[in-house]
Amino acid sequence: MKKQVKKTILKTKVQASKKIALQQVKFPYPQNKWIYLIIFAFSFIVYGNSIKNKFALDDYMIIVSNEFVEKGISGIGEIFSYDTFAGDPNFAHMRDKNFKATEGGRYRPLSVVTFAIENQFFGKDTTIAKMDRMTGQPKEAKVLAYNPYVGHFVNVLIFAITCVLIYIVMYMLFSNIKVDNLLSPKYNFLLSLPFVITMLYVAHPIHTEAVSNIKGRDELMAFLFSLLALFYTLKYFETNNWKQMGYAMLYFFLGALSKENTYTFIVIIPLTIYFFTKIPLKRNLQATIPLIIIGLIFLLIRQKIVGIEVKDIAKAVSTDDWLPFYYADTSFGGLVWTFWRYIKLLILPNDLTYDYYGGSLPIVTNFSFMSIFSTALNVGLLILAYIYFKRKSIIGYGLLFYFITFFIVSNIIIPVGSPLNERFMYMSSLGFCIILAYLLLKKLPILIKNKTIFTFVVSAFLLIIFTLYSIKTISRNPAWESNYSLFTTDSAKGAFSKNGHIGLTYTSAEYMRKANEAKDKKVKRKYLEMSKDCCERALNVHPVYIKTLQNLAYTCQNLGEFDKNEYKNALKYLLRCIDCNSADGSFIKSVLQITPYIYAQNIDKQIETYKEVVKIYQDPAYVVFAEMCKEQQENWRNYSKKVGENARKTNAQPSAIPELSLVYNQLGFIYANNKKDINTAIKYLEEGKNIDSNNAELLRNLGIIYGITKDMKSSEEALLMSYAINPNDPTTVANLIATYQNLGNAQKVAEFQAKYSQIHKK
Repeated sequence: MKKQVKKTILKTKVQASKKIALQQVKFPYPQNKWIYLIIFAFSFIVYGNSIKNKFALDDYMIIVSNEFVEKGISGIGEIFSYDTFAGDPNFAHMRDKNFKATEGGRYRPLSVVTFAIENQFFGKDTTIAKMDRMTGQPKEAKVLAYNPYVGHFVNVLIFAITCVLIYIVMYMLFSNIKVDNLLSPKYNFLLSLPFVITMLYVAHPIHTEAVSNIKGRDELMAFLFSLLALFYTLKYFETNNWKQMGYAMLYFFLGALSKENTYTFIVIIPLTIYFFTKIPLKRNLQATIPLIIIGLIFLLIRQKIVGIEVKDIAKAVSTDDWLPFYYADTSFGGLVWTFWRYIKLLILPNDLTYDYYGGSLPIVTNFSFMSIFSTALNVGLLILAYIYFKRKSIIGYGLLFYFITFFIVSNIIIPVGSPLNERFMYMSSLGFCIILAYLLLKKLPILIKNKTIFTFVVSAFLLIIFTLYSIKTISRNPAWESNYSLFTTDSAKGAFSKNGHIGLTYTSAEYMRKANEAKDKKVKRKYLEMSKDCCERALNVHPVYIKTLQNLAYTCQNLGEFDKNEYKNALKYLLRCIDCNSADGSFIKSVLQITPYIYAQNIDKQIETYKEVVKIYQDPAYVVFAEMCKEQQENWRNYSKKVGENARKTNAQPSAIPELSLVYNQLGFIYANNKKDINTAIKYLEEGKNIDSNNAELLRNLGIIYGITKDMKSSEEALLMSYAINPNDPTTVANLIATYQNLGNAQKVAEFQAKYSQIHKK
């Protein structure tokens, strides 16, 4: 009997303890709704000037050129059916059912869906010429042109809503932490932990890339939905209502559809429950299972659409064979250096740029000072995170929030295609804001015990931080107005990588356009010199990039109007253009155009230049730009030579470059008229004929020279070939008359004399 009573009592206690466990969490909620308005308004204050921006960087691929977005709502099905890049015609091959992504692809359809919806309601009906993939011919097509102002407004709106949600969640977690200060109760919230954390997050300039670039919406939506998943999980533990967990699952799925960063909240959510509640660990982890299930469902969908494959970081990040320094350093040292760079950007975001690729980043060896320093710093912070984790300290929570959300973009396990980007800190920066706010509001009073002085010092310090951060953010937003504004703004910030040198090349083209439009010669020269500067800096990063060389050649050619020596520079770079792209004959024409001008009094120099062009085609081992890049690193010179050799192995043969016959024609003409070396002239003209038998001028010159040597049959053959191509050339007809006179063919003489008279009558 006594045993039965004891069992009943024990059972009752267990049931009671379980009930208590289910009811032991109660979260506070903000009562002052005006704070929401302050945060919302502040978000628009710091990012409002980005609404007038247009398109930049990946906006063109994801939005402007996206054929699914052009269709508006009717394109949503295709957006969900393919890789995120597949809407761009350049990636149309991704729509093939047999296509396999090389790096697992990108499946982030939700943000692209919002672009399609916005385009449906705010896009402008436009008729454009589009390439028909069946016929390969352009045809007119009516499409909806996306309105960038709507896109930027929506980005700022999502950011503002996210910041309000951050405040609500931070209030639920931190409102019980009081900060002693002299502010009146009405304004006490100004120095509260939730408010300061949120305002630091709103003002921080590192978010400009994500917010001011329309394509950054995947980051915005992923974080918004991740926070909503956290919020409703907290609500679930508060109410024990599975409906709240259903909301959490829904928002987690929407976050995953936005971007993979959401997966870090599978760890962040139970970590938050652990830090700020007394929920038993078992129940905490059990509540995570639904999110894991949703995560697995999304992975299955993703696998079905684009596949999942994790590549080696060095191979995955260094995606371009032609650029050995695409990634600053694929070693451990190069990787951990980026970890320090992120921390530096969070603390001192004064040197923001869109370009963090190889060439703009230093080469960091495994045992260099920066590698050791960054490793020690991050390991030290991880040790602190572990220590404070055991103590359930807010500093520990902030550190773990930072490292967990950062892990997925760190390149440690999963290569993300870029060594470093500011947008990758969009989630992680909240951890930094939590730590900074906590140190200022709770640890600073330990040093400053006087409440009056503390209130003044911390208020002044926060005001300075908010002001500086806000000014930097507001001033950075216009840089994202367009590619031109972004490239020109960031081009003054030092070394550049693949992306950076392409940006500089684009900028040089814009300067050239402005120079052509300028009516004032001083303005024209200024823009041309700016174009030249951009190209030269780009070549310091990638000395064999054909578009840069082409821009530089034509810039120098135009600068020749002001400085004759620039023509020589133009010629030098034109030869490098030919060397890099021997299949493009337009560079040959430019060489022929400026060489006689540069060396008008030096026939030997003209011959030397033309022979240089010929040698490029005759000798695959001879590489002009490898010889001309002696200022570059040794590996660039070797790489340049390799590229040049491969180019001539894979490019069209000389016979397929008709413009090359123009060079042979010029050599033949010079040897005949200036050097009086008829045999050499014939040799070059015959070689030119073999390359292009439709070059009327070359055939005419060949016929004339054969006539000089009294080889009338050869002269007749060449002149008739020229005549067949251009029957109205008086010089050709006149030489045919002379040839037939020498051959004694009176009938042909009369025939061509009549033709000659007919030409002159015209």
